[in-house]
Amino acid sequence: MHNRFSSHTRAVLYALFVTFLWSTSWVLIKIGLKDIPALTFAGLRYTLAFGCLLFFAVRGRRGKVFWSSLQGLSPLTLRHWGIILWLAIVNSALAYTLWNHSLRVLSVMESSLINNTMLFQIALLAWGVLGERMTWQQTLGMVVAAAGVLMVQVRPRQRET
Repeated sequence: MHNRFSSHTRAVLYALFVTFLWSTSWVLIKIGLKDIPALTFAGLRYTLAFGCLLFFAVRGRRGKVFWSSLQGLSPLTLRHWGIILWLAIVNSALAYTLWNHSLRVLSVMESSLINNTMLFQIALLAWGVLGERMTWQQTLGMVVAAAGVLMVQVRPRQRET
């Protein structure tokens, strides 16, 4: 069967779909945090996600056990385990717990805009760590995005009565 989309186009479509799915999480988490503590909420989400991933890894296609993704996997070094441990503790457990705490106070819009400053952080990290370079169009896009975030976030605060 011939696929009508290039691998790049499919990757962009997947990324757009994932960002839509991710956007729904902001609203659903805000609702869930009304009744569930932030750490408990984050822990339950990722425990259930682990179960789903494990199911799909074991089940595979047509009910056959699907371990082919592990075949040919080179041994993990101490460096690999360090990266995985960092991602698990700092980028997942800590980050999502703090994010859930911030959503208890901030509006979904405020939290989303702050979180989306990640665009700039990623670009700087990619430049500094990976040596990636940005085109002038990408730089211009980031300047416009930064201006948008500032316009929304920097506004006169209403006095509390």
